[in-house]
Amino acid sequence: MNFNIEKHTIFKCLSGSQAYGMATPESDKDFRGVAIPPKEYFYGFLNRFEQAETKEPDEVIYDLRKFMSLAADCNPNIIDLLFIPEDCIRKTSPYWEMVLAQREMFLSMKAKHTYSGYALAQLKRIKSHRGWLLNPIKNQPKR
Repeated sequence: MNFNIEKHTIFKCLSGSQAYGMATPESDKDFRGVAIPPKEYFYGFLNRFEQAETKEPDEVIYDLRKFMSLAADCNPNIIDLLFIPEDCIRKTSPYWEMVLAQREMFLSMKAKHTYSGYALAQLKRIKSHRGWLLNPIKNQPKR
């Protein structure tokens, strides 16, 4: 990626536990956003951009095209950004306001399946972690 991501970001927000009052003193701050890359990224194959990630701070900025594709698939983490509380928004633009004006169009019956699949995956993860906590491994793993 050879462009200034901040300059091309049309939306950025605080997300995760901080956005919904679920944070603990140990919680980090997660930021998510959307960018429109320069026009060179729309032509040919030399320049590619789907998302940019950083760890300090924990931030993911999606290409608008990828964001729209994930939103059309009712990805729970993406749909959440369309309805994030206003006090969590750190940057917005007229382009993002156009997306928000149509956000209801991304809601469909498909959400039932994507959200329930996400919830079941989280429950499975919780059960696995609980199993490890109740029955810790006694020996070092072997090849």
